[in-house]
Amino acid sequence: MIRQNEIVSGEIREFIMEGVCDLNEITKAIEKHYHGGLKGVLWNASDAQISHFTASEMRTIAYVAKQHTSHRKTAYCSPNDSQFGILRMYEAYAEIGEVAPLMMVFRERDEAIEWLKE
Repeated sequence: MIRQNEIVSGEIREFIMEGVCDLNEITKAIEKHYHGGLKGVLWNASDAQISHFTASEMRTIAYVAKQHTSHRKTAYCSPNDSQFGILRMYEAYAEIGEVAPLMMVFRERDEAIEWLKE
């Protein structure tokens, strides 16, 4: 499941991933909610299970993000070592796919938010 939270109204949106999230759920969230005016996005995977994603699925997410991104920064966070590593792997696929915004992976949500606000 993916819930949303406005960290800074109209500027920074958080996508909170809980439990097992599938490819379709993530791409639909991107297509529907990555729209104009946002300065940054936080994908919070602290309570998510994302270890099942394949390299092909990560490339698909990066491709969809590239098509719909208008914000300048995207942060990803999870304190869990394996989730953190998967998010770093996604970050690499997104960079290879030339997804536009600056990206950074964090272990702590507060650090991610501070980076997005800079």
